[in-house]
Amino acid sequence: MGRRAITEDTSTGTGVRYTNAYRSLPSVFAIGFFALYVTYSLSLHYTYRTTGFDLGIFEQIVRSYAAGQLPESSLKGPDFPIMGDHFSPILATLAPLYALWPSPNSLLTAQAALLAASVWPVTRVAIDRFGPWLGAAISIAYGTSWGLQSALAFDFHEACFAVPLMAWVCYDLHYRRFGRAACAALPLILVKEDLGITVAAVGVYIFLHGRRRLGAALCATGAGAAIAVLFVVIPAFNPGGENTYLGYIDGDGDSLLSRLLLPWREKFTTLAWLVAPTAFLCLRSPIVLLAAPTIAWRFWADNPSYWGTQYHYSAILIPIMFVAAIDAACRLRLSAWPRPRVAIPAMVAITSIVLLISTSLPLGRVAQRATWTKKFTPAETALLELIPDGASVAADNNLASHLTNRADVYLWPSYPNPSFTPHWVIALDPPQEGIAPASQQAEALSRLPAAGYELHKNRGRVMLWRHRYMPSPAPDSTVASGSPGT
Repeated sequence: MGRRAITEDTSTGTGVRYTNAYRSLPSVFAIGFFALYVTYSLSLHYTYRTTGFDLGIFEQIVRSYAAGQLPESSLKGPDFPIMGDHFSPILATLAPLYALWPSPNSLLTAQAALLAASVWPVTRVAIDRFGPWLGAAISIAYGTSWGLQSALAFDFHEACFAVPLMAWVCYDLHYRRFGRAACAALPLILVKEDLGITVAAVGVYIFLHGRRRLGAALCATGAGAAIAVLFVVIPAFNPGGENTYLGYIDGDGDSLLSRLLLPWREKFTTLAWLVAPTAFLCLRSPIVLLAAPTIAWRFWADNPSYWGTQYHYSAILIPIMFVAAIDAACRLRLSAWPRPRVAIPAMVAITSIVLLISTSLPLGRVAQRATWTKKFTPAETALLELIPDGASVAADNNLASHLTNRADVYLWPSYPNPSFTPHWVIALDPPQEGIAPASQQAEALSRLPAAGYELHKNRGRVMLWRHRYMPSPAPDSTVASGSPGT
């Protein structure tokens, strides 16, 4: 009947009719969102809006893998074994890319590609269930969702691997392809230590839907892996012999409900943001329960940064919510509505887009001129070039990610200290509030001469200090022609 012949999706039972040409739409949307994501991500690094915590840390990890070594991060401490902090061996898959392109931009590009890859299964199931137009609207709502944008807005994180894997897990669970769902879930164990519990939750879902042996095996594998990593692997690598992050979920005698729900304002706001973009429809599908492990550990922890809508913590939950909403729409039987499976996803798409328009989210800034304005002047950033390749340097968090591909970078003002003295220090004056208070940074600056450092160059807010026992580098004509130093 030809490539564009009208077909009916009898495998899903929806009765939606569409042309074969529409099967390319998921790829089109995935490629389009990749272009948008990578443009935004690279703009952040180009304008010096990426940081050592966390892009610099992840670059040091991938750089270690590319050199054939166990991952270390000097930003966390001298020769700090990162397996003693978080368990994310899946980052080793980025080593070949980094070997070809040794730059933090390679990590940002990979993250954009992985997040865009999650668009494909969500778009495919939306088009299969509701046709091309509503499917496209849902795809746009998903691709511009706040959770994905929050992940893009803050450097690079291993969570970018979990998002497409979870999208495929939910996709296969919706179609009751339980074997494929299990295969997609297993790599989550290698993404981060807490995701073994999510794998166990997938096993429970499969068990309750009739595949008892497969579900039980997956549940045991996920739970066993999580216990082994949390209580054995991470403490074995950690210099202190402990899992530092388990201290964040120490119950301190609090009741279960009070621990999870209090303080309630920020936590309930996060829950509302998770379910509102689907017009609360996701709550009608059992698939939404896969979000429970991630929400539980975040709300149980006493670290406020886990509770809100910032950073990357909610990214893995977004495909769960959208596929759950699609699954719920296919389950509902609302006889009062002539076309319930059209009205419901339309409501989902409209709600998501309204939330996007009414909120200042990162992707909306791509077309703004201020987004492409650098935080530092050319004279200030030229000081980075004076630091030799392979040198040790204590760098301000705002500058560290521009040095980690070629130098041994430590976090200022934690270093220099009596235990370790880097060759160079590059800092801001006046200091900027950040990981360390500005007052602490100012005090550390005042101690540099006594620690053996002398001011090498000063351009604008950026100060470059060199330890006096280091040989002087060759003069740099670019920097010398800038504003006079002090």
